[in-house]
Amino acid sequence: MISSPRRFMITHDGRLALASVGQLGGPVGAGTEVQRAAKTLLKHKNFISLLPAQKKFVREFGDIDGNLVIQMPPGSGKTFLAMIVILLKLQEGKRCFYLSPYTSLSRQIVDEYGTLLNDLGYSVVRHDGISQATDTELENADLAVVMYETFAAALLQKKKWTNTIGLSVIDELTELDSTQPSVQPEFIGSDRSVKLDFIISLLKESSQILTLSSIFEELFS
Repeated sequence: MISSPRRFMITHDGRLALASVGQLGGPVGAGTEVQRAAKTLLKHKNFISLLPAQKKFVREFGDIDGNLVIQMPPGSGKTFLAMIVILLKLQEGKRCFYLSPYTSLSRQIVDEYGTLLNDLGYSVVRHDGISQATDTELENADLAVVMYETFAAALLQKKKWTNTIGLSVIDELTELDSTQPSVQPEFIGSDRSVKLDFIISLLKESSQILTLSSIFEELFS
């Protein structure tokens, strides 16, 4: 039986999709800023090669200046790609926020990448129900890993640390655009999707946004 080839596609709206996940790809070059950032992260994680979708991303993106949606199956390396973009923006002197839906994911991000970023001279803080940072720590952080709800509340309170964000990574989201032109606090409610719409509606005018989604569509029919 002949197995079907792996297929990849980056669509015009900035979505990276993977038809199937297979073996690790080959080593990555170092000709672009994206490739150099990828090599730094690979070395930190003691990996010698990239997963196929990661390799596709690194090869085809020379720089990342606009909003981006990364949509891939679970386990195919979305977080690693997000960290490439974060590292690039930190190198540009921009503050970054990683907005997480789960405390366990927040802990994973800090555990896996906090030491590397600290060694590179960047401060990393985590702010959630278990690990709480002070307002001063959040204001001075180069990368802050924050829960959705915590960040939404801080936006409502107009906390100083929510200003001047260069990059916002929003994990587990599929849509960048909010159809609601303005959001009032009394309409936020307790629904997480509404809170995300609120966050994006306020961030998209002042911050570059990168969203990650595990939902996979049949792009190849």
